[in-house]
Amino acid sequence: MFHRSLAVVIAAALIWAGPALAQMVLSEIMFNPAGNERYDEFVELYNFSAVDTIELEGWLLSDSSGFGRILAAPGGGSRLAPRSYGLILVPGYFSNSTLYASRIPAGALLLTIDKAQFGSYGLNNSRPERVSLHRPDSSLAAAHAYTVPNEEGFSEEKLRLEGGDGADNWGESTVLHGTPGFANSVTPEPVDSTLALMVINEIMANPAAGEAEWIECYNRGDETVRLTGWRISDSDTLRKRLLVREEVTIPPQGYLVLTGEESLLSALPAQGCTGVVVSDWPALNSAGDGVVLYDVLGRMIDAVWYTEEWGGDRGISLERLSPLVASSVRSNWGSCADALGHTAGRANSLLVGRLPAQALIAVSPNPFSPDGDGFEDHLAISLELPERTARINLRIFDSRGRQVRFLCNYEPSGSRKSLFWDGLDDQGLRCPIGIYILFLEAFAESSEAYMRIKKSCVLAGRL
Repeated sequence: MFHRSLAVVIAAALIWAGPALAQMVLSEIMFNPAGNERYDEFVELYNFSAVDTIELEGWLLSDSSGFGRILAAPGGGSRLAPRSYGLILVPGYFSNSTLYASRIPAGALLLTIDKAQFGSYGLNNSRPERVSLHRPDSSLAAAHAYTVPNEEGFSEEKLRLEGGDGADNWGESTVLHGTPGFANSVTPEPVDSTLALMVINEIMANPAAGEAEWIECYNRGDETVRLTGWRISDSDTLRKRLLVREEVTIPPQGYLVLTGEESLLSALPAQGCTGVVVSDWPALNSAGDGVVLYDVLGRMIDAVWYTEEWGGDRGISLERLSPLVASSVRSNWGSCADALGHTAGRANSLLVGRLPAQALIAVSPNPFSPDGDGFEDHLAISLELPERTARINLRIFDSRGRQVRFLCNYEPSGSRKSLFWDGLDDQGLRCPIGIYILFLEAFAESSEAYMRIKKSCVLAGRL
């Protein structure tokens, strides 16, 4: 009996601790309804999981003054399907109000609580309150402190369901009575970037001191794209900035670099790249922001909603790995591995097609002769990795196993990277003629795989 009870407790703990529970988010709070204050407040939830149905019976909702236990609504269930909305209404709504009857879609899960009001006395309209969602064991699942005032009948909505509960990811509903049980009015329109010709390809949101922010786009199609009347925005999608008034076209496989600083244009490649100065530049947030591209009709052509965890750093751009993979895929972005920290107007350093089956090193010429005569003075080292992004160490040892050069020290790399050795050691002295061993260590950022491989080369010279 003891063992069976213990097994039940352990099983229950595993169920509540499952990864799907991390996908429950608060998505909307109606704290100042246009109807009856006692009956027409609501809190909306969203199950962000793509595969897991979540049982919400016994979950808790709080406004910091009291807890309400979540229950199924009269005649309904309490299991929230994947990628679905759950709408929590107070018990009195079902017998005293029909304010949302024509607005709640059939697919929304209706829920209620075991108390007459949210918290102790309902949600406050005159001062901010923190609304929090808790699992049955009382652990916190999500929380948001809404702001006041809102106009009567206008809820507070989450902009991006995957974007966290920070104040900058919430805004006042743009429609009366909010959006109970369906997509929020402030959420940016989803974009199928796999159909677009022009895609956002590289973002410099955190430039080095004295440098400019910029956004690079790439024409991956077979047709020339005419940009007249196109616009761009950051996460504030209500402020769309005009790109150009004059005629500007981007040919197939051409690059477009947008910036707010004219000084950047002279540094761009002369061929295959067009630079445009956007007069009303939307300053980018390095910790996380959105970049949205619109055509002349105002349609979203491509959109990227990045966070600092995606990559990029001070003076290092955020690069797209493949223009053929959707912009919203987190694994399709990473920190630029180019020595300049960016590849504005040229092929991305992380650009991948088909990944090699295993790590490879190729060297050329072999032997090489760094004697300063201008012929075969450098050893070209080409690396190929079976990973989209990695960190690499590359050390060079002599024939007696002594390290002579630490060429790369945990540097970022894409699936392919090129390096050069000038034949000098770590002190800047020319290494003697002989056989040398290149030792590569690669640490995959996505799979945490560890790879190592060796390659020999010959340093030659006049005897």
